[in-house]
Amino acid sequence: MIYNLGRIGFVFEGDWDSNKTYKKLSVVTYDGGLWCAQNLTVEEPYEGSTDWILMLQAGGSGGGSGPATTATKLATPRDISVSGLVTSTPQAFDGTKNLVIPVTGVQKADKLTTSRSLKVDLESTATVSFDGSADLVNIPISGVLAVANGGTGSTSASAAKTNLNIPSVTKTTNTTLGTEVTGPKIVIATTESNASTISTATTDAIVFYPA
Repeated sequence: MIYNLGRIGFVFEGDWDSNKTYKKLSVVTYDGGLWCAQNLTVEEPYEGSTDWILMLQAGGSGGGSGPATTATKLATPRDISVSGLVTSTPQAFDGTKNLVIPVTGVQKADKLTTSRSLKVDLESTATVSFDGSADLVNIPISGVLAVANGGTGSTSASAAKTNLNIPSVTKTTNTTLGTEVTGPKIVIATTESNASTISTATTDAIVFYPA
């Protein structure tokens, strides 16, 4: 009578091979550890597997419990998500590949944490506080715009003329020649022929007439 007792001892089969099928009590080396098959399996050894048990870990002794120094995946995948100023859908992560977490929502602020002052760049302008909680409709404006910035540098016409180097102009009427403006030699004639006469009679004059 012959009885098949199966394997009754460990059979060392070298490094784990993904192309092989391992029987119970097959022993392989993988990822720095010594693993023993518990069942007929093609599964890759990992901590927590029902088909493999860790017998020995490089650098120390082991027996199927305790943390491994390195691993290709987590024994139990974990969900990872973000919260706070942004939200996301939890993503399963087992360590076998990189994880990208898609953001589904972003928290918006109703106002600025620190209020800021706004003003118009004139010589003298009041500032207005702005924190973003409401529209800013009007910024009070006072003072003058400097000549260098395209303004007159003054609040009165006479001072503006001085700042802009505009000469004073005095208007007089000449019934023969038309309307003559004196001060600078600027003349407004009534007709083209009248303008010709004025140009001849008036030295350094600028003459205008209706078209």
